[in-house]
Amino acid sequence: MNTEEMIAACEERLRLAQLKSDIDELSILIDEKLIFLALDGSVVGKADDLNLHRSPDFRIAKMEVIDRRINIFDGTAVVNTLMDASAHFGDKKQNEKIRYIRVWHKFSSDWRIISGSMRAESA
Repeated sequence: MNTEEMIAACEERLRLAQLKSDIDELSILIDEKLIFLALDGSVVGKADDLNLHRSPDFRIAKMEVIDRRINIFDGTAVVNTLMDASAHFGDKKQNEKIRYIRVWHKFSSDWRIISGSMRAESA
């Protein structure tokens, strides 16, 4: 498996973990030093992301990849993905096309997300 295929596999693991709010898998894929720009403009870290997935008021219902581009550098990968997404925040449902940019870094034995951002795409 080449590096681009490994990153695509990590992205799929992440997508499935987010859909299931699988804290154990998310903990493996997200680095402790994560810096991520959320939809609301706040900067969050790993603990914030895991706490969101632990919340009974939050559930991702759909994350379907529309487009994905992967650029590989020495020990780092940048992924730009457009998703058709749907999530529940309490009794409120949100459907949007969301653009994610994630930076993966290769540590000794695994790839983890170290940074990223997301934004809603205009219709």
